[in-house]
Amino acid sequence: MAFGGLFHAQCNISARMIVTGGFLFGSRGGGSRSAQSVELSGTGDFAKDYTGLGYQFKNFSVGASISHL
Repeated sequence: MAFGGLFHAQCNISARMIVTGGFLFGSRGGGSRSAQSVELSGTGDFAKDYTGLGYQFKNFSVGASISHL
Protein backbone atom coordinates (compact mmCIF):
# COMPACT_ATOMS: atom_id res chain seq x y z
CA MET A 1 0.00 0.00 0.00
CA ALA A 2 1.23 3.53 -0.74
CA PHE A 3 0.11 7.04 0.04
CA GLY A 4 1.48 10.39 -1.05
CA GLY A 5 0.86 13.97 -2.01
CA LEU A 6 2.54 16.74 -3.97
CA PHE A 7 2.38 20.51 -3.81
CA HIS A 8 4.02 22.15 -6.83
CA ALA A 9 4.38 25.75 -8.04
CA GLN A 10 5.84 27.18 -11.23
CA CYS A 11 6.43 30.81 -12.12
CA ASN A 12 7.79 32.54 -15.21
CA ILE A 13 10.74 34.79 -14.40
CA SER A 14 11.24 35.85 -18.03
CA ALA A 15 9.72 35.06 -21.41
CA ARG A 16 11.30 31.57 -21.44
CA MET A 17 12.82 31.00 -17.98
CA ILE A 18 10.80 29.35 -15.21
CA VAL A 19 11.41 28.70 -11.54
CA THR A 20 9.76 25.73 -9.84
CA GLY A 21 9.41 24.55 -6.29
CA GLY A 22 7.42 22.16 -4.23
CA PHE A 23 7.00 19.65 -1.48
CA LEU A 24 6.43 15.90 -1.85
CA PHE A 25 5.47 13.55 0.96
CA GLY A 26 4.34 9.99 1.31
CA SER A 27 4.55 6.58 2.85
CA ARG A 28 5.34 3.25 1.25
CA GLY A 29 5.94 -0.23 2.57
CA GLY A 30 6.62 -3.64 1.12
CA GLY A 31 5.88 -7.14 2.26
CA SER A 32 2.90 -9.39 2.64
CA ARG A 33 1.82 -8.03 6.04
CA SER A 34 2.34 -4.93 8.21
CA ALA A 35 5.02 -6.44 10.47
CA GLN A 36 7.03 -7.66 7.48
CA SER A 37 6.72 -4.23 5.85
CA VAL A 38 8.33 -2.59 8.90
CA GLU A 39 11.12 -5.20 8.87
CA LEU A 40 11.85 -4.63 5.18
CA SER A 41 11.55 -0.87 4.84
CA GLY A 42 10.93 0.72 8.25
CA THR A 43 7.99 3.07 8.32
CA GLY A 44 8.65 4.12 4.72
CA ASP A 45 7.66 7.72 5.48
CA PHE A 46 9.40 10.47 3.55
CA ALA A 47 9.23 14.18 2.83
CA LYS A 48 11.13 16.04 0.11
CA ASP A 49 11.28 19.72 -0.81
CA TYR A 50 12.75 20.92 -4.09
CA THR A 51 13.47 24.01 -6.15
CA GLY A 52 14.66 24.38 -9.71
CA LEU A 53 15.16 26.45 -12.83
CA GLY A 54 13.94 25.62 -16.31
CA TYR A 55 13.78 26.83 -19.89
CA GLN A 56 10.60 26.66 -21.99
CA PHE A 57 10.74 25.71 -25.66
CA LYS A 58 7.72 25.76 -27.95
CA ASN A 59 6.32 22.31 -27.04
CA PHE A 60 8.30 21.26 -23.94
CA SER A 61 10.53 22.52 -21.16
CA VAL A 62 13.81 21.34 -19.63
CA GLY A 63 15.38 22.15 -16.32
CA ALA A 64 17.30 21.10 -13.28
CA SER A 65 16.33 21.02 -9.65
CA ILE A 66 17.86 20.42 -6.27
CA SER A 67 16.06 18.61 -3.48
CA HIS A 68 16.39 17.75 0.17
CA LEU A 69 15.05 14.43 1.40
